[in-house]
Amino acid sequence: MRLFCVAVALACAVTFSITLLGDRLEQLFDAQSKEVLAADIVLQSSTEINSQQENIIDQFELRHARTLTFQTMANPEDGEGFLLSSVKAVTNGYPLLGELQTAYKQFGVPSGTQDIPMVGQVWVEDRILNELNLQLSQFINIGEASLKITRVLVYEPDRGNSFYSFTPRIMMNWSDVDATKVVKPGSRVKYRYLFAGNQDKLFDLKSKLSETLQLNQQFVSVDQANQTLTNTLERAYRFLNITALIAILLGAIAAALVSFQYANEMTYQYALLRCLGMQGKHMVGAVTFPIIVFFLLAIIIGFVVGGGAHLIILRALGNLVPETLPGPSIKPFILSALTALIVVVSFACPFIYNLLKTAPKLLLNRMEVQRQPIGITLASMLLGLSCLIYLGTRDALISIYILAVLLVFVLIAYIVTRYFISWYGVLVQKKFISMNLTARSLKANKYMVVIQVIAIALTIFSLAIISTIRDDLVSSWQSKIPDNAPNIFAINLFDHDRKKFLSELTRLDIDSSDLYPIVRGRLSAINDNEIRQYVSKDDSRGDEALDRDLALTWANELPKENEILQGIWHSANSGEYKSGVSVEEGIADNLDIKLGDKLSFTVESEVFSAVVTSIRTVEWESFSPNFYMIFSDGVLDDYATTYITSFHIGNEQRSNLADFVKKFPSATFFDVEFLLTRVRGIAEKISYAVEAVLYFAILSSILVFISIEMILRKYRIYSAAIFKALGANTKLIHKVFRSEFILIGVIAGSTAYLLNVIISYVIANYIIEGQFIFNIKTTILCLVITPILVLAAGYISVRRTKNVSVKKLLILN
Repeated sequence: MRLFCVAVALACAVTFSITLLGDRLEQLFDAQSKEVLAADIVLQSSTEINSQQENIIDQFELRHARTLTFQTMANPEDGEGFLLSSVKAVTNGYPLLGELQTAYKQFGVPSGTQDIPMVGQVWVEDRILNELNLQLSQFINIGEASLKITRVLVYEPDRGNSFYSFTPRIMMNWSDVDATKVVKPGSRVKYRYLFAGNQDKLFDLKSKLSETLQLNQQFVSVDQANQTLTNTLERAYRFLNITALIAILLGAIAAALVSFQYANEMTYQYALLRCLGMQGKHMVGAVTFPIIVFFLLAIIIGFVVGGGAHLIILRALGNLVPETLPGPSIKPFILSALTALIVVVSFACPFIYNLLKTAPKLLLNRMEVQRQPIGITLASMLLGLSCLIYLGTRDALISIYILAVLLVFVLIAYIVTRYFISWYGVLVQKKFISMNLTARSLKANKYMVVIQVIAIALTIFSLAIISTIRDDLVSSWQSKIPDNAPNIFAINLFDHDRKKFLSELTRLDIDSSDLYPIVRGRLSAINDNEIRQYVSKDDSRGDEALDRDLALTWANELPKENEILQGIWHSANSGEYKSGVSVEEGIADNLDIKLGDKLSFTVESEVFSAVVTSIRTVEWESFSPNFYMIFSDGVLDDYATTYITSFHIGNEQRSNLADFVKKFPSATFFDVEFLLTRVRGIAEKISYAVEAVLYFAILSSILVFISIEMILRKYRIYSAAIFKALGANTKLIHKVFRSEFILIGVIAGSTAYLLNVIISYVIANYIIEGQFIFNIKTTILCLVITPILVLAAGYISVRRTKNVSVKKLLILN
C-alpha cells in the first residue's frame, strides 16, 4: 500500500512539477511574446480613433499608450545632407510590456530602459549618426523642429524582424509631433493604440472596439509582430509537452505494476474476510477505503514533492528566468489531481475491483492468483492512456498517433518476446543443463516475461527518448543559433562596394553569410488573377506578401538553411522554364501557390512574370538572410540591385564597428544581438526543463524496477524451491536466473532502442523540425546498460532464494 501511494504520488508530482513549470514558463513566454507588441493588445489605424472609440477606451481602467509612425526627411542642424527616416512618436508608458534597449555611444553595449525621449529630444539608430555624420548631443531637424540627440536607439520590442523595408528610426516624444508640422490630414501615418492590464477587461475592450472598427483599423496579433520569436516559442512548447508526457506515462506504468502486485498480495486477506462472512457494502468499504485514503494522501504528497522540485528547478535555472515569475494558475493543480485520478481509476481500479469478487476457496492455496478479466483491464488502461496522452498534447490527431505507436510497440514487444522464447528453446535443446532450464523457465512463465519486457522496455525507452531530446534534439535546435550566429545585418550594399566589403570582412576575420542581390518588388498576380482576389489563411506571412514590397533575389545554389519540398532547384532545371521562381512553403500554402503557377511581380512600374519551379522550407530563426521568393539567374537582371548579408561580430570587435560602418556610407546596418540573445535564452531554458524531467523519469524507473521485482519475488522463491526439490544446487539455480535476467534485459533493451530511433527520427523531422543525430549514449543505455541493470536488480532479488528450503513448497501451497 505504501508503494501504491508512492506510485500515485510520483505520477502526481511529475505532472504537478512539469505542468507548474510549464504553466509559469508559458505565462512568461506569453508575456515575452506580447512584448513584441509592447502590449497585451494593439489597435492599429491609419487615422486617429474617433470620439466613440475614445469614450469606449475611457470606460476601462487599463494601462495604455500611443505611438505614431511616419516617414520624413531628416537632416543635421547645419543643413548638410538629408536622409529618409522613419519617425516614431511615443507617449509616456511606452512600451507597456518589454523595454527599449539604448546605448550612450555609437555601437555601444545596449541596456534596458523604461524611459522615453524627453520633450525636445530624440533617440536615433546608429545609422542615422553614421549617414548624417552626427554625434550624440548634436541636433537633428525633423520637419520644422530641431531636436537634440541624447541616446542611440538599439531595440524596440514592437519593431518586428523584417530587415529589408526598414528606414532608419528616430524616436521622439509625442508632444513634439505638432512642432514638426509634418503630420497633416491625408499624411501617410500609422497609429498604434497599446493596452495592457486585466485580461477580462482587455477582452471586453477588444469586443466593444471590434464593433466600431473601420476598414483602416485592425487588431495586431503576436504572429504578425515577430515571426522569429513566434517560431521559437512554438518549438519550446513542443519540447515541454513531449518531455512532460513521457514522464507522466512512465509514472502511470509504475502505478499499474504496483496496483497489480497490491491486488495479488491482498487476495489472501480478502479471501479470509469472505470466509468470515464479510460481504456487500462492508466488503466494498474494506476494499475501497484504503485506496481512497492513500489516493488523497498521494495527491498531497505529490503537490508537496512536485512543488519542491519545481523550486529546485527554478533555482537551477538561475538567471535564465526572471527573479519573479508569474504566479501559477489553477490549471497545474487541476491537471495533477486529474492525472492521479486517471491513473487510479484506469490503471489501479481494474485490479482493486477484482478483489471484490475474491473467492473464499483461494484461502486454500496462497499461490493461486485470481483470474484478472483481461478485456476489461486492457480497455480501462487504454482509455486512461488515451486521456493522459490527450491531456499532454491537447491535439486529438497527435494523441491518436502516439497511442497507435505505443500499441504497435506493445504488439511488437509481445511478438518478439514470444518468438525469442520459442527460438531460444529450440537453440539450447541439446546444450548445457542451465541453458535448457532457462529456456523451460521462460516458456513456463512466458506471459510474465512478456509483461517484464514491455514494462522494462517502456521504462528504458522513456529514459532514452528524454535523453535524446535533451542531448541531441535541443542541441540540434541550439545549433541553429550558435555562439557565432549573425548579429549584424548589412543591406543596401551597392555593386561597386561588394569586393571592398568582403575584403574588409576578411581583414577583420569576421564570419558572414553569403552576399545576396536584392530587388524590391511586389507580388501582384497569380495566374493573371489580381493578388487581392486571394484570401490569406491563418499564417500572417501571406499578409506580409500582400501589404509590402518583398526582397526579391536570385541564386544558383540553394541556401543552406532551405530545403526543397516540391519541384527542383534552379540549377537542376533542364531549361524548360527560363524564368523560374522558388517559393517559401508558408506563403505558398497561404496563397494556394502550386508548382507550375505563373506569378507576376511589379518592380516600380514594370511587371514581369515567373513560373513556380519549387517550393521550399526556410529557417526564419537562422539569423541569416531569408527570402520568400528566389529567382533563377537572369530574371532580375534588368532591375536596380543592392546586396544584403549578415555577419557575426563579438563584443571585443564592437569598438571597430563604427570605423567599419563609416567605410560604407551607403549601406545600412542592423544590430540584432538583443533578439538573438532572447531566442538563445529560450532554448537554454527548455534544455534545463527537459533535464529536470529526466530526473523524475529516473525516479519513476526505479519504482518500475521495484514493482517488477516485487511481482516476481514469490515466483522466484517458488521456482527455487522446485529446483531444489529436483536436486539442483544453489549455484545452478542462480545461473539459470542470471541467464533469464540477461535475456530479458537484451530483449527489452533492443526493443526500446528500436522504438527510440524511430520516435527520435519522427520528432526531429516532423515535430520540432530539427536534425536526427545518432546518439551513442542512448545506444549504450539500451543495448549495454539495460541488460546489466536487469541482471543487477534480479541478482539482488534472487539472493533471498539462497536459503530457500524444499519445505517452502508446503507453506506456499
